[in-house]
Amino acid sequence: MTTQGRSAALDGLRGLAAVAVVFYHAILDQSASTVAVLDPPIQGLTSFREAATKIALTVANGQSAVLLFFVLSGFVLKHSLNRTTGSPVSICWEFVVRRLCRLYPAIVFCMAFCFALGSSLTNVPWFADSPHLAAAANPHLVLLNATLVKITMHGATWTLQAEVLAIPFVLLAFFLGRKWGVLGISICLAISIMAIESPFLALNLPNMSGVLFAFMAGVLLAETKSATFNEQAVWISVGFFLFARLVIPMHSTTATISQTLLACCLVYAAFSARAGQFYDLLNARSLRFLGRISFSLYLLNVPVMWVVGALIKDIGFSETNPLEMGILLGVVTTALTLPIADFSERWFEQGGIRLGRYVTKQRAPNTVAAPAE
Repeated sequence: MTTQGRSAALDGLRGLAAVAVVFYHAILDQSASTVAVLDPPIQGLTSFREAATKIALTVANGQSAVLLFFVLSGFVLKHSLNRTTGSPVSICWEFVVRRLCRLYPAIVFCMAFCFALGSSLTNVPWFADSPHLAAAANPHLVLLNATLVKITMHGATWTLQAEVLAIPFVLLAFFLGRKWGVLGISICLAISIMAIESPFLALNLPNMSGVLFAFMAGVLLAETKSATFNEQAVWISVGFFLFARLVIPMHSTTATISQTLLACCLVYAAFSARAGQFYDLLNARSLRFLGRISFSLYLLNVPVMWVVGALIKDIGFSETNPLEMGILLGVVTTALTLPIADFSERWFEQGGIRLGRYVTKQRAPNTVAAPAE
């Protein structure tokens, strides 16, 4: 099922990933004890509470969700580039302009929202000690973060910085794939894996050495031809996607690469499924809605969580019941962010997409198809 050229199942997958990020940060925000269980495998933990927290942080694992987002980006952008025509210069022009117009309007709205919260709440006693709101009240830090030149006050925007920095790498993989086929993209993937331990291969760009291979894996996945869909294999992939974070040290290279490969399995399954429980789950109306607003939800939940988190910590149960308070924070933050994210998607994300199409239509009339997130 597709909606306006989008895969509804991929939207559902995005929605799940975006909500996972919210709860991941909400749980980690509660105390040092929750952070302490993040990296060790579950078999190395000693108490039931630690194990329960580990399981929660595995199901709602923000790092896994971010890798999934990057694989999705590489996959969808390569499909979009496959539909383009024209000279290499016109293809690059269209791709870069539309990609930037896709990303920056929502970022600008989020930064304006952060500044509005910071400047209005820093003098309120409940929020006077919040370093996040204090930074958000600084126009210089907000403007610098909005450009993505430097991440100064909204930590989650490092992933958007990576999305921008990945643009030339995705284009390079596309043109090498057009010239040399799958072999060309496979070389790009191999080099990007080498970059994990040799960052100069990713040009020493911020964070790119650790995530570039996820984009390249998505680009290569887009070259996969349709095959018979197997429901059982999909659920096994889901199980191993969680298993990799549960029993392997989370920050190990092995865990990260395996997570990326399993993310490829989930993206391919969502894209190719036409029936079955997995398909029905991702095509649920609620998940498709979350997928549509996932970009803005990912951005805007952060400042909302600053405010809600400051209020919840005053209750006093964060240290004794961090998991329960983290889940509560995640629920409240998600509920409050949904209408704001919906507004951002309707007016800023869609407005940016229309702007990108208008600009490239005027300058490059022979090219088609905007890169979709």
